[in-house]
Amino acid sequence: MNVLAPIYGRRRRPMFLIVVVFLVCAYFYTSDRLLTSSASVSSNPPIPVADPKPDAAPVSTGQQADTVPPKVVEAAKPKEQAPVPVPPKKKPQKADDIHMQYGTASRPGFDGFGALKKLGSLPKEHMPEVGSNKRLIIVGDVHGMITPLQFLLGKLKYDADSGNDHLVFVGDMVSEGPDSAAVVELAMTLKASAVRGVHEDRVLLARNATAPGVGAHDDLEQQHLSHGDYDDRIVAETLTEDHVNYLADLPVILDLGYIPTLQNAYVAHAGLVPGLPLEKQDPWPAMHMRSIVYPIEQARREKATKKINNKIKDKMENSEGQGTEEITEQAKQALIDEEYGNTRRPSDRDLILPVDDYSGEDWAAAWNEIESTRAEAERRTIFYGHDTKRGLNLGPNSVGLNTKCVNGGQLTAFVVTGGATTVEHETVQVDCEEEVKPTDD
Repeated sequence: MNVLAPIYGRRRRPMFLIVVVFLVCAYFYTSDRLLTSSASVSSNPPIPVADPKPDAAPVSTGQQADTVPPKVVEAAKPKEQAPVPVPPKKKPQKADDIHMQYGTASRPGFDGFGALKKLGSLPKEHMPEVGSNKRLIIVGDVHGMITPLQFLLGKLKYDADSGNDHLVFVGDMVSEGPDSAAVVELAMTLKASAVRGVHEDRVLLARNATAPGVGAHDDLEQQHLSHGDYDDRIVAETLTEDHVNYLADLPVILDLGYIPTLQNAYVAHAGLVPGLPLEKQDPWPAMHMRSIVYPIEQARREKATKKINNKIKDKMENSEGQGTEEITEQAKQALIDEEYGNTRRPSDRDLILPVDDYSGEDWAAAWNEIESTRAEAERRTIFYGHDTKRGLNLGPNSVGLNTKCVNGGQLTAFVVTGGATTVEHETVQVDCEEEVKPTDD
């Protein structure tokens, strides 16, 4: 028997027990910490961290929840997205400067130099009031005919120094005649008023198109020749910068103010659309109009014509030629007029379309008819040129002054004089020699 064995066994048991107790305690201690940590995590939601500002101190990831500053603990707001940049809106062109097209005429729109000025006003010091002895001399289409213009002023005994006489041109001072530059120079020297006519507008457009930077001169000549503005370019080249600036500043419509016996007077090269207030007048008709049409009335008449033609056709087919005579054109037109008369409405003429030819009705006649329905103080009188077909056309509230000077007719002036007791007016004319254009022969 080994006497040392019991002694060895007794000495090792306490050591074993100590190790076991230590392991058990460690187990419970570790489990308790894990449970505590899990409970803490489940009872507290994750703490959102605000985006640090550039100058803010960084937040430690190991920082406890109760030490986080209040502003960081607050619920995080959704991050605002940067607004999507919106491209700036293109600045719209003024109504006067846009492309204009009516009937068979077209005018390009352009910005900058030469852009349309719709309305201007005659300075009050030129108004021929009663007892003023002042004269307002409104001159028809000159078209570069400088000699007849000088004769006309001589016949009128125009006095540039007295301050009592003032000239107003109805447009088309330039083009077609021999010396457009001389006419413009005289108008500037006499400080005359005027409106922009078709040819002033075309010359300015041609001048604008051939400005430096637009393109080569030879290319432009071919390009614009096909559009029929070669003559306008030639005229534009004869004008000085001062001439061009004078023309560019002319309004399309000139308000003369209230003149006794003439009421509210205006000047526009081709006239104004009947019935429209001044603010709704369009620059294109004011420069180009020759007649007007009524689209609703036209559509109603076309419908009546179609109906009558169908009736006549049906009657001829059903009769099989037995005792039915072919209806005359005059009788058919009478039936169309009757059918149209039964369907027309007074409002059919509320819509007016100006055209640049003579296919419609006389706009001046319609103008006078409408103005006659107004109170006298509200009536408007329009002075115009442009219309070569009707020539001198004196109506109750319209005065046409294009008497074809450049074609060998007359140059006409309408003279308004502030007399001692009333405002008087008369027409004065001089003969013109026809301008013969050179040929290629």
